[in-house]
Amino acid sequence: MFKWSQADTIAIPIALFIIVALTIILYFVTKNKSDKIKSIPLKVVAGFLIVLEIAKQIYYISSGTYPLNVIPVHFCSLIVVLIAFAQFMPAKIANWFHVPSVVFSFVVLPLVLVHPHAMIGSASQGVFVNFHHFHAFVFHMLVIAYPIFNLVLIKKQLKLSNSFNLVACIAFYASYAIPVAFKLNINYMNILYSYFAPLEEFRLACGQVVYDIVLFLISTLACVCLFMLWYVIDKKVTQRRNKNA
Repeated sequence: MFKWSQADTIAIPIALFIIVALTIILYFVTKNKSDKIKSIPLKVVAGFLIVLEIAKQIYYISSGTYPLNVIPVHFCSLIVVLIAFAQFMPAKIANWFHVPSVVFSFVVLPLVLVHPHAMIGSASQGVFVNFHHFHAFVFHMLVIAYPIFNLVLIKKQLKLSNSFNLVACIAFYASYAIPVAFKLNINYMNILYSYFAPLEEFRLACGQVVYDIVLFLISTLACVCLFMLWYVIDKKVTQRRNKNA
């Protein structure tokens, strides 16, 4: 944890600075525009994520060496699907996926800051050296950009019941990721072991089954708490705007 390579200390801050700068620019450019115009940057990000995910599969299939960890069972692969649904599906379906797409993608930011290697490996050392590093770095930075753009540009009404959407998506992910992780012996979302020392010690002490149950309970609780924080802040901001209107 908190072990950044020299390349991380350069590449990640630069990428985050670009994201913040773009967010500020987009805010002022689209400030008085319609929601349809404001959603264009989100659709662009969603489109790039889809292209990158497909390109990764094509790249490794055509290379003749297809490592099993490339199979799209990582949690970030699910996030791409959620973002795509939130941006390109009909309104009723898109609204259902709005909260999960924002919350799950936002979680990637602290994970990258806390343990870059667990999220992007050594990608910072050669972003433009090869496709593997380019994909790992740019993909995760786009995932981070999505919720930031969303929170600044788009205003959607939140409901407490949206927390159910988070729980449903995590349960769905667990239903296929856990068996696949054990079948392929690939550590998707730390299912097999944890990079976080206290959790790994807990796994060794209490066993794999208890560990995985606790892992997903913690993940679910963290996401729901993050949503509740978002809900409270959004409600306070809305009340203040209505009061000043």
